Amino acid sequence: MESLENRVLLDRPCTVFWESPDELIDCTISKISGKMATLHFENSNIPKGLFHINISFESFNFTLRAEILKSELDEGWSGPQVARFVYKSWWEKKKVNAFIKLVKKKIPQTM
Repeated sequence: MESLENRVLLDRPCTVFWESPDELIDCTISKISGKMATLHFENSNIPKGLFHINISFESFNFTLRAEILKSELDEGWSGPQVARFVYKSWWEKKKVNAFIKLVKKKIPQTM
């Protein structure tokens, strides 16, 4: 598990999609780290298996593959969902780390 100092608070809207970017599902990303993000969905249309997540902050935009991690205490769709990033390349990891640095610089972090 990652330490708390590697996570940053974001609280930003994001979107997810399965196969087609034309069919977006709205969600909110509350925390992000280099390995995962905490997502909040507005309805029960939660991704199963691999999906894509669109994340943006200021002029920094990117799309990553991810999958929802199911906890033993599954709260259903109304609770926060933890998504693990599934990187295709080291370049994607580098983009996420640059994104996290930008967020830390722009948004005061209190956990």
